[in-house]
Amino acid sequence: MRGWERTESIQQLYTLFEGTKIYVDSVLMKECSLFNNALNMQDKTPIYSWNESIKRSLVHALQLRGYSKKTIKAYCSQVHRFHTFEQQQNNWMGHENMIQSYSLHLLHRKCSHSYVNQALSVIKFYAHKVLLHEETVSYVRPKKEKKLPNVLSMNEVMLILKALHNLKHRAILYLTYSSGLRVGEVVRLKTQDIYVIHSPHIYWKVELTFASFKCCSVIKVCAPPKGTHM
Repeated sequence: MRGWERTESIQQLYTLFEGTKIYVDSVLMKECSLFNNALNMQDKTPIYSWNESIKRSLVHALQLRGYSKKTIKAYCSQVHRFHTFEQQQNNWMGHENMIQSYSLHLLHRKCSHSYVNQALSVIKFYAHKVLLHEETVSYVRPKKEKKLPNVLSMNEVMLILKALHNLKHRAILYLTYSSGLRVGEVVRLKTQDIYVIHSPHIYWKVELTFASFKCCSVIKVCAPPKGTHM
């Protein structure tokens, strides 16, 4: 085969499968350097193009796996954001490096680690299940964050309670902190909902919770008439 015919044939092959990752046997690569040149060009070409056709393919792949509409929408948004980031890069850096660069971009924007991990999982699904790219490397993911909740100390709680001069407001806060009821439940609570046997019990709808004796003593001081709300 003459040189120009081989070059033209390989170009036609890559044009026919444009947007698809092509793998060539190593033996064939040695025999024909044109394949090697073509593959190098392919690696420098962005493959994460986003259009209606690709979006339909992604939606179809997710629907086949039983994902909800809300999840499908989230996946499409994540892939679209990644594609926008890719288009803004001046230099194409390879597929795996582009994904890691996007991960750093999200972390620099102060996105949570769970959000970055979610984005990587979506892009991985998109690349392997929709674009049918082989998984060659594992993506480096940020470690799971361990955040401690903001918990008030006993002294801080007592300072807040003592700062209230209105006894009714103090009783409401005592109930909220002591029983674990929601604010909306506390304000609708009635005096007959509270029973004191060996320890104070509060019956709210079909729920049973506990309150401290200190809480009950505060309630007794400002107890409203029986049958009325707190």
